[in-house]
Amino acid sequence: MNYSYKLCLCIAMLISLSSFGMMRQLIRDENGFRIFDGQKEQIVKSHFVDPLLKRMSPDKLKTFVEQGNRIKAIRLSDGEHRLQAMVPGKGGGLFGASVGFFLGKGTVEVVCHSLIWTTALIPVVGTGIAVGLETTLAPVIEVASNTVGLAVGLGTGVATGPV
Repeated sequence: MNYSYKLCLCIAMLISLSSFGMMRQLIRDENGFRIFDGQKEQIVKSHFVDPLLKRMSPDKLKTFVEQGNRIKAIRLSDGEHRLQAMVPGKGGGLFGASVGFFLGKGTVEVVCHSLIWTTALIPVVGTGIAVGLETTLAPVIEVASNTVGLAVGLGTGVATGPV
């Protein structure tokens, strides 16, 4: 890689843990990543850099950060640092989970109860059988709808992530 300049990201562009203390800059140049804390500079070993960050040129890295993404710098117990790309989730999280739950539960409830009451339209079966089926199967349908609702809610909550 041939870089004609260094890219210096200030602390505002980084996410750091409190144990990081005085860290001020992350520098990206032809030698890789370095962390400068105002007093000393430390090279971040290549195997501790997120593969996504490794592949980025300084220009692409600057664009990556300007688009709202962050770089998480973690100080390891041996004093080394690890860099991780952080792409914030854009979604609903709790809202997405709630919507997913009610959609999953509602779908099961509507489908099952509709099937039962559709049997009431059959002349031979009649309403009495439909009421009996409804009374007998209502608890099973409730458990099934809650299970599906939880599964769909968890899925949509994870998929939409925190805001």
